[in-house]
Amino acid sequence: MIARTFQDLTPDERHVLRSVSRLDAFDTALAARTASLTHDAAALRLAERPFVTENPFGLWPLSCTP
Repeated sequence: MIARTFQDLTPDERHVLRSVSRLDAFDTALAARTASLTHDAAALRLAERPFVTENPFGLWPLSCTP
């Protein structure tokens, strides 16, 4: 299932996911910076995936679902 999920991601989305996997939580700007991207479009698309959860009250509102 993980391999299938990764196949559906763009190269930038895969890079963002690998970069934020080291973080407990993040926001799209932090995810883009962590992945050394100049734009946050890939991070925004990744945040819309079902394996990313959102807590609007957290300091960093997004995290990857275990």
